[in-house]
Amino acid sequence: MPTIYHRRASRWWAGFALPTLQTSVDEGRPLRHGRRMTTTKLDLAGLKCPLPALKTRKALKTLPPGDRLEVLCTDPLSVIDIPNLIRETGDKVEITERSQARIVFLIEKTDGSVEKANA
Repeated sequence: MPTIYHRRASRWWAGFALPTLQTSVDEGRPLRHGRRMTTTKLDLAGLKCPLPALKTRKALKTLPPGDRLEVLCTDPLSVIDIPNLIRETGDKVEITERSQARIVFLIEKTDGSVEKANA
């Protein structure tokens, strides 16, 4: 399995073997508290159901509200699983690319009000 590469500011660190995570700062819109929104890329190519949904859930837990997660999947069932996961968590999702070879989701982490209500 690939190694995690996580980028915050200018610091890189390698974690244990999991799908690849890459974070970049979005120069678009700053959040209310002055912090820039970041986009984390999660490569789940080759993983089969239910692993893409489980690893997406785990990656979303580490993100602060307002950050985005870009998820690359090759499993056709992720078109069903990941939107259902996002419906449960209350975050926002859109499919940015869908072809025979891969599916790319862009998920924006919200404040988690649905998770708090379900807890």
